[in-house]
Amino acid sequence: MISVSHLTKSYGTHCVLKDISFDVTPGEIICLLGASGGGKTTLLRCLNYLESFDAGTVKIDDVVLTPQLPQEELKRRVFEIRKRVGMVFQQFNLFPHKTVLDNIIEAPTQVLKQNIADAKRKALTLLEQVGMSAKAERYPSRLSGGEQQRIAIARALAMDPELILFDEPTSALDPERVGEIVTLLKNLAQNNITMIIVSHSIGFVNAIADRVFFMADGEILESGPPSSVLHNPSNERTKKFMRQELLLE
Repeated sequence: MISVSHLTKSYGTHCVLKDISFDVTPGEIICLLGASGGGKTTLLRCLNYLESFDAGTVKIDDVVLTPQLPQEELKRRVFEIRKRVGMVFQQFNLFPHKTVLDNIIEAPTQVLKQNIADAKRKALTLLEQVGMSAKAERYPSRLSGGEQQRIAIARALAMDPELILFDEPTSALDPERVGEIVTLLKNLAQNNITMIIVSHSIGFVNAIADRVFFMADGEILESGPPSSVLHNPSNERTKKFMRQELLLE
């Protein structure tokens, strides 16, 4: 599904991603864990080229991105990637002047050129799937953080993505809502939707991940199932992080 090879990214003289390589299989849930500033969100944004990168390749299905491509070809491939990849941002990024329903149909009608009536029918089905059918005509300002998160997930699903990228999907939620999001994401995984999730919550990662990548200083220092990375880490940086976070949680 995804193959990342020797990905490198710098801001000026500061290298934020250092020779990152990994593969992800279809339907797998990968969580990127680590302290702030470790490169997690930058890596996530490089996967759909919201952030350009300096070297290496990102391959999603049969589409390969590399900075050496001619500009027009790179733009064409980025467009292909974004048709297949949904993203749920930490701040949700819903259009404040559009209703919930209009937020969801925006991309399918504008990018995929779907018929508005068809897009609305599908949007209503998705709202039912995420438990938000009653809020179709509400505006984002009238929704709680948890409700906005569900709408953002429905909006991503409206594009029929093969992969969804999540940036801190539980940061604005109370513990009860976190459990609801875990259930929702597990249901999505059963439909073979691949997910890569940035999180700093050990409890959430433990509940949802098939594999955990622990990141620090722009590198993946340790990877494996939660039983290994979270409960029996081998890297000293991972051990230190886990000790600190478990005290906080």
